[in-house]
Parts: sequence; C-alpha cells; structure tokens
Amino acid sequence: MWCWGLFEATNQDITCNVNIEQDLIPVIPVLGLKWDPIDDTLVITPKLEAKLESPTKRKILSLTQGIFDPLGFLAPALLPAKLLVQQAWATKSDWDTPLPTDIQSKYMQWLDELK
Repeated sequence: MWCWGLFEATNQDITCNVNIEQDLIPVIPVLGLKWDPIDDTLVITPKLEAKLESPTKRKILSLTQGIFDPLGFLAPALLPAKLLVQQAWATKSDWDTPLPTDIQSKYMQWLDELK
C-alpha cells in the first residue's frame, strides 16, 4: 500500500501510516485513487499477484502495466520493473518462456521491496 500526504511532502522519505481499521475510514474516490480527507492522503493499493515461481516477459509486463497510477506517483517504484521488462526483451526469449535466473532474482527482489 502506498500513501502520500499531499501537502506535507518534504525532501525526506515519505512514510505511510497504515490504519488497521481501514474499512472505517471514509474515503472519497478521486481520479481512480482513494483520498482520505481526514489525513489528507492518497491511497494506492496495487493488486499484486503472489510471488511467481517462474517469471516470464508476459507476467512481468502484465503486473507492471496493471498498476493504475494516473498521476505518476508510483513511477519511482515501477521504474525498476520496467527496466527488467527491457532487459527481458533484450534476451529475445518467448513471452511464456521463463526468464534467465539473473532477471528472475532481480524481479523477485523488486517484488519483495514493493511489498
């Protein structure tokens, strides 16, 4: 889950405060995102699949392009995955062929960091 305080952003790392009782928070849909007017935060909840045993070009591309980010807030987090798609494309492997182990390990590391 990614959260941003729209007016409180500084040069420091932006942190996310997670409320366990999230269903009780009144959120307002704005541009396909959820806005919490009490905390003045935007909440983006990407639907990530469980870890993939054998990532392929198709699976990595599907995951990275399936995250809706109309304002570009997730660009820094999605860039490593898009670079992995570029590396996977350079291998000239088929869409459903498992990728080389170095790309697979980088992909798994990115997924762990994203969660």
